Amino acid sequence: MQLPREPRPGDKVDWAWGQQVVRYLRAITPLGGPGVRRRQWAGGTTLEAAPGVTLRDVAQGHPFLVTDASTESVAKVAVQFGQVNSITPTIGGVALDDASTPVLTVSTSGVIYLAVVVDVDGIVTAVTVNNAATLPAADATHGYITLATVAVSGAAITALNQSVTHSLGHQKCGTDIHNFWGV
Repeated sequence: MQLPREPRPGDKVDWAWGQQVVRYLRAITPLGGPGVRRRQWAGGTTLEAAPGVTLRDVAQGHPFLVTDASTESVAKVAVQFGQVNSITPTIGGVALDDASTPVLTVSTSGVIYLAVVVDVDGIVTAVTVNNAATLPAADATHGYITLATVAVSGAAITALNQSVTHSLGHQKCGTDIHNFWGV
């Protein structure tokens, strides 16, 4: 089943077109699954997390997916689990795969980024998730890559644009060149 073409200005939207839309929506109604409860009411269908299931359990995305986790008073983001050279990044000292689901307070519009620390041999020793107005400049022991750009107004995130969609490999080349690639 395919969704009918969106009407253009001047097109006649008639009963038959409306019925095609309704048939399409009925055909794609989700069924639910592990951790997701489907409820049908006279007015429609709703999906909700089953009791004891968190959003983290249900909504798995790609590695380093940055999502809005703001509260009424503070702009925050959550970052989906991912790794750099098999090192799990942290937010405020809490690993991304921790059951508590760490969140990053977003203090400024700019970038959400990974900061990679390497030793003298270029081996990754630590990775953290941070927020700043601009991406810091790399040096001999630190490399940086943007996960997402973010716009903040008060306690609300008004725009969030994803950049990285894979776990990453990292290699230091020369004195302060850090190369990242998706794995």
